[in-house]
Amino acid sequence: MRSLLAVGVVCVLAVLALHQSSASPTCTPLHRKLCRVSDWSVWSPKDSIFFCSRVFRTRTVIDNPLPTTACCPQLRQEKDQCELPTREQTVGAISSGFIGHLSGDGFRKADGSTEVVDLLFVFDKSGSVREVNFNDAKENIQNLIENFPAPVGPQDTRVAAISFSDVEKTRVEFDFNASGDRDSVKTALGNIAYERGWTATATALSLARDNVFTSVAGSRPNSAKILFLITDGKSNRGGAPIPVANQLKNNGVEMFAFAVGPENQINEDELRSIVSDPIPEHLFYAGSFSAMSDIFTDLIDILRERFGGGSSFGTSDDGDDYFGDFW
Repeated sequence: MRSLLAVGVVCVLAVLALHQSSASPTCTPLHRKLCRVSDWSVWSPKDSIFFCSRVFRTRTVIDNPLPTTACCPQLRQEKDQCELPTREQTVGAISSGFIGHLSGDGFRKADGSTEVVDLLFVFDKSGSVREVNFNDAKENIQNLIENFPAPVGPQDTRVAAISFSDVEKTRVEFDFNASGDRDSVKTALGNIAYERGWTATATALSLARDNVFTSVAGSRPNSAKILFLITDGKSNRGGAPIPVANQLKNNGVEMFAFAVGPENQINEDELRSIVSDPIPEHLFYAGSFSAMSDIFTDLIDILRERFGGGSSFGTSDDGDDYFGDFW
């Protein structure tokens, strides 16, 4: 008991001494122990997939009886990262840019209000994808729909899909008018057929602009309009995709892209021009479709932890705090 009391007295004296010290206090080992901090966050997303980027990670003060954080451990670290984004970084980027805006009511805007969601998935089915990987991509999106926090249905979240390879094989699989409940959307996604060919990205985006994000196709004026592109390569048929992507963005569509495959197969500059800003929160990467599935597994775990499991979610008042773990 006396030893514990002595330690307490020493701590109090250390705090008092620091209070009475100058603006630049001398930090003793005891002062540093009094300041408790969290674990490090995941490193921030890279600005570029394949080139070096400056990244950072942070931690926060949990408990500090001292009048200043000058004696606390380092709270921010930076480094140059030239290797590819890690699985954790990609999960963090999707969590911040996409999942972090979801709520039990829809898509949360910066002012705290929510909008219903019109969500379009655009699937690359070109020859380099291969059927087994195409099916994996569909299954990942089916799992996302199963665990989507907002209700899925004609009055709530509406889902549409486009598949693309050759120009003549690029089509709207189902639009927002055909979007039913959660199970019917999953079934419709599963029914999309693989048709190998070239990569007509611009044709797919043109269909999104002219045949999906329109009132005739069931897109609503008061909705959050989101396009999620999954592709393994460079566009090589159907014209330039960037002008069409710019028109979609000017029409209020938020553009995301998930690039999957080796570096020599991905046109990063093209994808950076297709997606919305900030790019690190809208352009994601995995080296293979298997790696992409691992990332989606992590994302589903996050959704279940934030909102609960199954297909009946509710709102979460403390959901935003969860995503602080990534930064």
